[in-house]
Amino acid sequence: MIMKFFFIAIGIVLQIMRAHGQIRQVFAVDMQPYTSAAATQPGFIAASIPADTGELVTVSQNGIYCDISGYSHRRQYGSDAYAPLLRDEVLLNAPGFINVTLYEVPPGPYSMTMYHSGSNQVYCGGCFPASVTAGGDTERQYFRVSNQYTLVASTKTLWNFTVGDDGRVVVLLQHTGTLYASSCSSVSCAEADAEGTCARCTAPNAHLALNGLALFSTAPSTITTTTTTTATTHTVQQDTSRALNALASTQEVHEALIRHLRSDLSTVANQTLRIQSSIQSTLQNTVLATDLNTEAIQGGSASGQVRDVIVLCTRVDVCCAAHSGI
Repeated sequence: MIMKFFFIAIGIVLQIMRAHGQIRQVFAVDMQPYTSAAATQPGFIAASIPADTGELVTVSQNGIYCDISGYSHRRQYGSDAYAPLLRDEVLLNAPGFINVTLYEVPPGPYSMTMYHSGSNQVYCGGCFPASVTAGGDTERQYFRVSNQYTLVASTKTLWNFTVGDDGRVVVLLQHTGTLYASSCSSVSCAEADAEGTCARCTAPNAHLALNGLALFSTAPSTITTTTTTTATTHTVQQDTSRALNALASTQEVHEALIRHLRSDLSTVANQTLRIQSSIQSTLQNTVLATDLNTEAIQGGSASGQVRDVIVLCTRVDVCCAAHSGI
């Protein structure tokens, strides 16, 4: 039960990492008999296994190639109640090796998940050693073949490694005819079987099964980086364009304001000239009226006339019109 929750937790972590672009599936293969009518697991390619001879089968996806050989049987034991990947498998029921080699894998860090479900209560159980070699390093694990309906509950082996310049990953799944019960004690046959207890838990001819595998790159995504850089550049271009438009708009406002001020200054100047002209005209008329008044007094005119001139000449135009004969 503890191992089941462990694999569920691992699955959740992988989903979170995929959602955040930290892990990308680059290759995935579903083992199927060539006559199989079973659906292929979404996101996987089908390896059509031709016969129970262990002959070499090669498939490719995204420029990565995969050779599969060494199996004794290819079977479709699972019904439609099983996940598509778990309905069929390549298997060994006697001592030997199932060999899987990935090549032309770009160098870098990877994780890989392999699925091991017999999809049948009669044949599941056993305990088998597995190894993965990449970049000059080899990792080993033991696993018990399960009989489960879902990928989450199915037995999985999880691997992390770095692919070297040779671009190769070599997988060996071994059937020794030995039980290795203590090596798989963390997963009981009851936990491995969704329908009860695997019948061949203690049998040397339990089925060593491989349903398929998925390879994930854990290196930073150049696609994501390029997309992010492009988006950032586009954003900067938009911001720059908006700033230039705002600057141009500001410049237009300033130019319009300057034109308005110039117009106002011209109007003020014209009004000032008119006021100056009016003041000058008034001063000239005042001087003329004063001169007329003075002449009337000095010429000995009648006192009534003089008074009329003094009274009426408070407005120059009236004075000049009324006394034009003086």
